[in-house]
Amino acid sequence: MRRKSLAVLVTQRTIIFALAFGVLFWVTVVSKQGQTVAPQDELKSTSALNHNTPIYVNYHIGEIVKRDGVDGAVALVMGMFNRKVIDMGGCHTLLHLVGHQAYGYFRGDMDRLARVDWRLCGGAYEHGVEAQIVDSSPDAIKDLRRFCEAMRRASTPGTPCYHGAGHAFMGRSLDVLGSLQGCDNLIEPTAKDLSECYKGVFSESAFRIQGVDGDTGLPISGSPPIALTSTGPLDICQSLPEKYQESCGLQLSRVVAGSDIENSLSECLKGSYAINLRAACVQNMSAIFAQRGLFQADIVLVPKVVHSLGSSLRRAYMRGALGEFRAFEQSGHAKDWTVFCKSFPAPDDQAYCKELPSTG
Repeated sequence: MRRKSLAVLVTQRTIIFALAFGVLFWVTVVSKQGQTVAPQDELKSTSALNHNTPIYVNYHIGEIVKRDGVDGAVALVMGMFNRKVIDMGGCHTLLHLVGHQAYGYFRGDMDRLARVDWRLCGGAYEHGVEAQIVDSSPDAIKDLRRFCEAMRRASTPGTPCYHGAGHAFMGRSLDVLGSLQGCDNLIEPTAKDLSECYKGVFSESAFRIQGVDGDTGLPISGSPPIALTSTGPLDICQSLPEKYQESCGLQLSRVVAGSDIENSLSECLKGSYAINLRAACVQNMSAIFAQRGLFQADIVLVPKVVHSLGSSLRRAYMRGALGEFRAFEQSGHAKDWTVFCKSFPAPDDQAYCKELPSTG
């Protein structure tokens, strides 16, 4: 199967795209038909012997929800996270699947759906519900808005919405601009900021470039369905309309994250990117490595290269790490973020850092 090139995916033919956004490269667009999740029969058969393994739960989540209910399934996943059987990413994947199942289990009852804690493991349950609404509702726009309203009644007025919808728009179509337009269709007086939806589109794009299904976290058979051209991810972000650029940088940059933070940050500093894109990339790299550090050792190290960055990029680094501190705290594992903030010697940086946990 040929791969789609991540640029603007519009038609089912080969086109030259980019005059509109100032970038010129070939884009090959192919049908999604035939794309499947890679077979995991061996894993399924061996994991069936142990019902507490992540792969078993992944494949049998529908049965688990039917047997134990949504709350029971959430408790099972969180128990695995608490025992460090799964990391934050694994927890996010499994709760995402619980959210998918919950929509049918509660028969679309938005108020009941909204009573599950959306904050656990990075908002995964909410994302799954939203994705399932896109998949199965005859009026997805209306029902996404209804679910968002219910979430905000049950939690706080500022509860972020539509990230899962962005994942679903992109995962079902593999059409970047079409998916972003799907996000824009959600605009209304109470949902002026659609950045979470945009981030969902680019997060799913990154998964597909890496050959992974964003719903299940499982590998997709064959070549990845989306391929970067010789152009880097931030070049693609910079070619898009301005309102999408930061969300793109916050997600798509992860495809160039390496095994160490210094080299990964260097990817953000290449080229002649706008400062908002550099900052988005730095924030994302910081979050990726903070999540790993907090799971493995309860600490987040600040490499020397961060101190040499300008103020706006240092603060982007703080935002990325502190977002992960917050995610762990909201998932029942508070970490000491004060040591991280104190590792920045400038008093202004420390003051900014210490304010972030209360403003996120």
